[in-house]
Amino acid sequence: MKFIISLFFILLTCCCFSQNKTGSAPPKQSADSLHFRIQNPVKSKLWGNSYYIGVGINFSRNRELAINFGRTYGKSTHTGRGMGSTETTSWGLGYVALAIPRNYTSLLKVFAEYNFMPNILIGNFSTRVEYLLDLTHQKMYLRPSAGFNLVHWEISYNYSFLLQGTKSDNLFKHGLTLVYKKFISKKNWEKHICKHDGLY
Repeated sequence: MKFIISLFFILLTCCCFSQNKTGSAPPKQSADSLHFRIQNPVKSKLWGNSYYIGVGINFSRNRELAINFGRTYGKSTHTGRGMGSTETTSWGLGYVALAIPRNYTSLLKVFAEYNFMPNILIGNFSTRVEYLLDLTHQKMYLRPSAGFNLVHWEISYNYSFLLQGTKSDNLFKHGLTLVYKKFISKKNWEKHICKHDGLY
């Protein structure tokens, strides 16, 4: 009987030791790790890494011509096999010339915009917000817009909200905008290059 009890405790001790040894071993990994190598890291995303110049025409109740100048933070992502995307965030100032019957109107504006462009050209979009000051009639507008882009070209729909006055005083309302953009020092844009490391 003592022999059986002693043998039972010996087997129990061996099983516990075997489980602890097995549990302490790290699991085998077969997934891929993913990390990005960044080229041309930007010092300030707000100040950006290139200059922005844009010329556009807006077709609304009254046709307007605009020129914009500002800064852009540009970033491209490369994930291999031709996949990736380009993103730009821009802000700046602009001047707008508006010709209406028997009158000539000039406006100043502040703008901010974001553009997303995948390499496959499906799913690209642009968004922009503009604050306009009518220097001739002393009126202010808020103009959000959304549309599509191809790096340097953009077409978007917008609506101009008159911040004071009646609806009949609104010189714009619905509009369709076509913009050509030029990025100076585009070579300074950040590049995020994806690398895969297999773990086995």
